Amino acid sequence: MSHELRTPLAVITLTTDNLLTFYERLDEPRRRRMLEALHSQAALLSDLIEDVLQVSRIDAGRTSSARAWVDLSQLVQLELEACRTLAQQKAQHLSGECQPEVQVWANAQQLRRAVGNLLSNAIKFTPVEGCITCSCSIETTGAGPRALVRVADTGMGIPAEDLPHIFERFYRSHIEIDIPGTGLGLAIAQDLAKMQCGEITVVSTPGVGSTFTLALPLTQEAFA
Repeated sequence: MSHELRTPLAVITLTTDNLLTFYERLDEPRRRRMLEALHSQAALLSDLIEDVLQVSRIDAGRTSSARAWVDLSQLVQLELEACRTLAQQKAQHLSGECQPEVQVWANAQQLRRAVGNLLSNAIKFTPVEGCITCSCSIETTGAGPRALVRVADTGMGIPAEDLPHIFERFYRSHIEIDIPGTGLGLAIAQDLAKMQCGEITVVSTPGVGSTFTLALPLTQEAFA
């Protein structure tokens, strides 16, 4: 964890030192590239800190227990739009298909964070020009009718030996070594899903892609 925090800090420090020392000798395109690097690393550091703070809030029981009826279809559409810029930076095709008026009893902020983490995870591990789809529907499962959010990607996939561990905090597969992150995003998403009496499952094929499914109850009785 300390390594993940130190890396963007080191890049920010080195880049600002170079800007301060050589500013007059740098041409405008070079200055812009360095400023873009600073912005990227600052955003990464902000995400890392927010993940750590979210875990701290969950462990301390400081998350809100307030719930209301949430339009899951609308929530998914909002998260798709929020993630669209990230996908465009990698020329990825991001699409959604939502059954209208899927209502669930949940904490909207926590649920939106869970869906957002699944989408950002798919974007991170899907290559340039890859495809990510997000659907929202009501389906009958072994537990009865449930609201399902599926996030499917054409990414690198997850090795079978890693699948039992991907929702563990700080767990990172050996194939992720060159991809920035803390190993907290999926763990947080699962924790937040369980707070809504839901669960996230995954199926994955290495070299083909992964599909994460968030299943949620349709009634308040699940919280009794």
